[in-house]
Amino acid sequence: DLFEALKELLRKVRAEDALLDQADWESFRERSVVLTQRTLDLYSEMGKFRPDFYVPRRDWDGEESTYNRFLASDRTLLAISGVQGTGKSALAAHIASRSVEEGHAVLFVNAQRFTFADVEWSGTPYPKYFSDLLHYTCPFDKTAISRIIKTGEDKGKKVILFIDAVNEVDGLTKKWNRFIAMELLLNWISDIAQPGLKVVV
Repeated sequence: DLFEALKELLRKVRAEDALLDQADWESFRERSVVLTQRTLDLYSEMGKFRPDFYVPRRDWDGEESTYNRFLASDRTLLAISGVQGTGKSALAAHIASRSVEEGHAVLFVNAQRFTFADVEWSGTPYPKYFSDLLHYTCPFDKTAISRIIKTGEDKGKKVILFIDAVNEVDGLTKKWNRFIAMELLLNWISDIAQPGLKVVV
């Protein structure tokens, strides 16, 4: 009915646009699923990921897959490597989509967005970049991520960040340098590493 439709609309607006001073499981999952779906839809439109045409890979699908072993491990970072055009983005999109379906809190972004980020490149820009993206006023740092994980402990799921196409970003602006950005990204991932967090690049 109309009341339920308005309530759902308000929930979506709040999920996407309201500034929150603290991150928690529910707000992160609501916001990240919207952003992830937008990226997956864009990949589908571009032909980078077509779910109907995805061919399962023994190493990446199933109980004993590389990805499932990674989720069960104490490691934070998983790197998908290969030359351009071998399907890294399609694979990342597939496992991100599957992870959303399994109830994990998933944020899937394309690294090319970093080049347009309105951030200062003194120190690491990533806590501010991700907090702006998710509409948090607090930095998206180890403390914020720890709070997301803690408030979702009863779910038995992970917080998973997918950062795709890091190797495809060119120096579009003076403030962006691919190699410095990669070093800062890896340092940031090291800084935020903790049980319950997984990062796939």
